[in-house]
Amino acid sequence: MGTDATVNEGWLDLKVCNKTENTFQIEIDFDDNTMYGRILAKNVVNIEYSVFNSSVTYRKQDEKIYQTASVCRMETDKDSGRKTERKLYVNWCQIGCWIPDNIKIEEGGV
Repeated sequence: MGTDATVNEGWLDLKVCNKTENTFQIEIDFDDNTMYGRILAKNVVNIEYSVFNSSVTYRKQDEKIYQTASVCRMETDKDSGRKTERKLYVNWCQIGCWIPDNIKIEEGGV
């Protein structure tokens, strides 16, 4: 996607702006623990993308739990095998669902 596409969080859906000449299809699936996705393209793209969280922390403040997650992208050039990692953004949000007991939650300000 690079700088030619924009992805924004939506309240109920994913919004994507494709400023390239290529046509893409996004497939997303979930299991109990993981979200899986793949992007299909009409024309060959010689870069493989992997999106992941490089660090996730939880913090409790005023009886609420907050998550901070660094969202990163690994780009692998299919021809050369060269890998480039980029930090896309840091997501910060209040957690409104159950968190497993094995997750470390720090105390104090966000």
